[in-house]
Amino acid sequence: MKTKLYFLFILTLLASCNNEKTIEEILIAHPDEYWTYYNPNSGDFTYYKFNENKFTERYVRDSINNFLKYKPSGHVVEVSQRWSVSKDSILRFNGFVYDVVNYNENTVVLYFKDLNTKEERMVFLTKEKAGSPRQYSDYYYERRITQPEKYKVPNAWWTSK
Repeated sequence: MKTKLYFLFILTLLASCNNEKTIEEILIAHPDEYWTYYNPNSGDFTYYKFNENKFTERYVRDSINNFLKYKPSGHVVEVSQRWSVSKDSILRFNGFVYDVVNYNENTVVLYFKDLNTKEERMVFLTKEKAGSPRQYSDYYYERRITQPEKYKVPNAWWTSK
């Protein structure tokens, strides 16, 4: 009886481990979800959908938080980019090759090295739903400047007394 219980427990444990979604499954969002591409070196947000056909679509947000397909100005044409993830968690997307550092249902942390500048960077993808409010890119930076009293750390070991 004990052997059957242990076997059942191990079988249940293995089955629960297999229910974890892959990075590809997570990137393919629902119709009302978009991925915000956030690069700390850039003040702008870009939004993407990773489609099941392995192509991305780029979006922007208007002043009332609606997602609209990106339409460049002038004679530039926006072309959907192919994306893929290898078994060792390397994401190829938007002309770059990223290491997938970590991910969950709502956030993906990526690392890449810019081949032109040789600069190493972390990039974040965060999932957003259509209709959800969004703070502009410098909101948190400006809040810290205008309200510094909220960010004081009392009795921190690194501050002088």
